[in-house]
Amino acid sequence: MISSMLEIILLPPVMKGFISLMVVSAVFPISGVMILRMNLLQMRFMLTHGVILGGALSLVIGAPQLPVIIAVNLLVVLLLIKLSDDDSGNPGRISVLLMVLTIGLAGILMHKFKVAARDTLSILWGSPFTLNVSDMIIILFIAAVLLIYAIAGFSRMNAVFFNADLAQSAGVNVRLHRTMIIIIISLTTAAAIKLMGALLVDALIILPAFIAASFSGSLKKSLINASLLGAVFGFGGFYLSVQFDLPLSGSISILGGAAYLLVRLRRKSL
Repeated sequence: MISSMLEIILLPPVMKGFISLMVVSAVFPISGVMILRMNLLQMRFMLTHGVILGGALSLVIGAPQLPVIIAVNLLVVLLLIKLSDDDSGNPGRISVLLMVLTIGLAGILMHKFKVAARDTLSILWGSPFTLNVSDMIIILFIAAVLLIYAIAGFSRMNAVFFNADLAQSAGVNVRLHRTMIIIIISLTTAAAIKLMGALLVDALIILPAFIAASFSGSLKKSLINASLLGAVFGFGGFYLSVQFDLPLSGSISILGGAAYLLVRLRRKSL
């Protein structure tokens, strides 16, 4: 069984997907912790809709999907930040507005340019085994940026999460770090689309962070535990996918969902 797994992993398309999957599974849950700590779940839904718009645009213009998705998500996030600069602006309401606008525009593009249903589904359901070399490089670069920021900026990030006003008075540039965190979240959401698709991207980003938050007291423990859980879900999903001929995204989602339910049930029984 082990030898057959190794033979499959050593196939070039599978090798690229496996390496990308394991890196993303171990690193991207860090952005999930950021989302939860900053209460940005609404923004995460906006980014998923931005991913769909970027995917639709890439199909219309015939451009590589991942760079277009990243560009669109960055534009949406920058617009969110700009609109939120107004003291009367509400980031939650603005993210809902942008979420509606992006999915509406995606629908119009698909309709007007006669995007085939099969191509539309490719946006919703991803697979790491369809990655090309440039996709892999982009994904690994984003993972490196996230990891470097989490390590190098940990103390400032922790201060911002704990109390933004105190952090500001202590000399931390809260606005800069919030902007960096939001941009990093947008990049990880866009990159994860290639592995999981728009519908199941939360299995890699949010679920490990949710579970880790339930038994991790400090931010450091939450980051470490979320990364470990993500790696377990990624490898476990890959194993189930290969051994039982299951969709990889579905396998990872089932593992993550089952783990979350078990943790919840255990906490209720205590």
